[in-house]
Amino acid sequence: MLAGRVLSRITSQYNMGEWRDLRRMAAAGDQAAIHALIDKLVEKAMGEQEYSASIIPTMLSSSVARSMKMLGGEIPSPSSVYFWLYIQLSSVPISNILVNMQNVGEDFRHSFFTSLIDEEALREGRTRVRMDEIKRVLGPMGRSFPLDFEFCATFAVLNYFCYWLKKERIPLEKLGVSDLSTLVVITVPQRGMRGRKGAVREVKRSMHFIPRLSSYIQRWYGDYFTSDEEYPPLGRFIASLHEPTDDYSGYILNRFLYDFLRNRMNPHLLLELVRRRADRIFAGERTTPILEARYFFAKLSNTSLV
Repeated sequence: MLAGRVLSRITSQYNMGEWRDLRRMAAAGDQAAIHALIDKLVEKAMGEQEYSASIIPTMLSSSVARSMKMLGGEIPSPSSVYFWLYIQLSSVPISNILVNMQNVGEDFRHSFFTSLIDEEALREGRTRVRMDEIKRVLGPMGRSFPLDFEFCATFAVLNYFCYWLKKERIPLEKLGVSDLSTLVVITVPQRGMRGRKGAVREVKRSMHFIPRLSSYIQRWYGDYFTSDEEYPPLGRFIASLHEPTDDYSGYILNRFLYDFLRNRMNPHLLLELVRRRADRIFAGERTTPILEARYFFAKLSNTSLV
C-alpha cells in the first residue's frame, strides 16, 4: 500500500517528462504506473549495465565516480534489480527513512506492516503510517521522539512491534522471526533537515543491516512479554533520554542507538544523554524525568553485551 510513495521518493532525481508523470501517478497509488516505473528502472539498469542510487541507495554512478567503470563493478541482472527494489518498496516509510525486516515469515508484512496503516486515512483514499500510535507506545516523551533520525525511527518501529506482538498474543516463531532475521535501515533524504535551532543536519543516502533480531528482542523484551506492563519499559526509558529542547540530543541518541540496536553499549554516549537530561532536571526546569532507569540498568547488569 505504501510502495507507490516509496517508489516516487527513491526516484526523485527523475523529474522530467514520462518519469515525472509516472512518479506522480505512482505516489497516488496507481498500480499500473508503479509497475511501469519499475519496468523503466530495470530497463535503464540493463541498458547502462550499472546500478543507480534508486536501486541500491549507496550506489554512485560511473558519471560521478569515473573509476567505477575501470574497476568493473557487478553487472546488474533483472532479478538483482527486483531484489534491491523489493527491499525498499516493502519498507515502512518514516520521515526520510525506510525501515524493513528481512528473512521473516511470508505473512509478516501482511500482519504487522498492515497494522501500521492508518485505517481512517485509508477510507479517505490516503495511505499513511500510524505515527501517533508508534509514538504513544514510547510513553510520555514519545510525542517529541526524533523520528527523523534513522536509528531512532528504527528503534521506535521495533519497540512498537514488540508492543503489537504482546497485544495480539503472537509468538515470534509464528511470524518467522529468528536470528536470521535482519533489520534493514535506509535513508533517502530529499533535502537538508533542520533542527529546532536552525542547524542543518547533512543526511546522505545510506543503508544498514542489523542482524540477529530475535536475540535482541528476547534479551530486551523477553520479560515484558510475560509482565503486566501494557507498554515496553525499554521504549519509555530510551524515549526519556531525549531532551526535546536540546538540538543535539537527537544526534547523540541516534549514535547511541546505532550501537544499542546491535547489542553493543557505548557508555560515553549513554552518560552524555543522562547528563544532559539531569542538568535540566537539577536546574529546576519543567521536564519529564528519566523513566524506567532502574529497569534498564538492572537489565544491563544482567545482560552480556558485545
